[in-house]
Amino acid sequence: IRKRLREGVPFRKLVLQYSQDESIATAGDLDFRGVHQLPAPLYQAALALKPNAVGPEIVYQDALHLVQLVDRKAYA
Repeated sequence: IRKRLREGVPFRKLVLQYSQDESIATAGDLDFRGVHQLPAPLYQAALALKPNAVGPEIVYQDALHLVQLVDRKAYA
């Protein structure tokens, strides 16, 4: 999957092809989330990213996850 991302395949297209959970319904778009709206490992990964970057693979609850940060906004 990471190789295909480097080749320019859009993240959302790969989500639709490979996802095996409910994120497929939104092509992986989780919208804007705050600290308590994502599991800690996924939130920490997103927090470390710059916009449009994809983080390292994360194993959480027996599944492999990739996190892409699209944008940031102030959380009120």
